[in-house]
Amino acid sequence: MSEETKQIPAFPTTRPIGATKESLETEDGLTLRDYFAAKAINQLFGPAYVYDLTQLDRSAKHAYEVADAMLKARVSPQPTIEQ
Repeated sequence: MSEETKQIPAFPTTRPIGATKESLETEDGLTLRDYFAAKAINQLFGPAYVYDLTQLDRSAKHAYEVADAMLKARVSPQPTIEQ
């Protein structure tokens, strides 16, 4: 996966700067990869999860692996369902 794909903004915003509407500034904010990882880690650390502080690095890495798979799935051709 390209670095460009990993940097797609999740919630880009445009806001005026200065007194005219022609002067706009774009803020990318959170990347889509970060957003997906946050969603994944939320599922990894669900309400029944017993926190093991020795595994935090591993869990964070796993969340980004899930996010990368989600980004890859977004650009892959979707399979057709035959009836």
